[in-house]
Amino acid sequence: MTDRYFLEERGGLWAVGVHERGTREVWERFTDEDQACRWLHDRLTDEGPPPEPPTPQEMDQLLHGSEGIQRRAREALDQALAEARGRTAEEPRPDDGRAQPPPAG
Repeated sequence: MTDRYFLEERGGLWAVGVHERGTREVWERFTDEDQACRWLHDRLTDEGPPPEPPTPQEMDQLLHGSEGIQRRAREALDQALAEARGRTAEEPRPDDGRAQPPPAG
């Protein structure tokens, strides 16, 4: 059975909850369908608290760690392109700014 939220009426009460991994859990019960629907809507559309801003230490790490992130991303891209083109990643890319040997001729 798929996981899902539910809203159902039983015995004059409206139950709101979740059916997850074969287990059914009632979160709230209401005497009024409108209240139950509004409660479920609020729960489903709540974005939660805004993210906390990074600490100065975290910001420093993000800013100074970006070079390593960019380098690893470039290496992964080079590897993927090399595999797609059938060359090794150690061979220079034509557009990477490395000195190219002069054309034979």
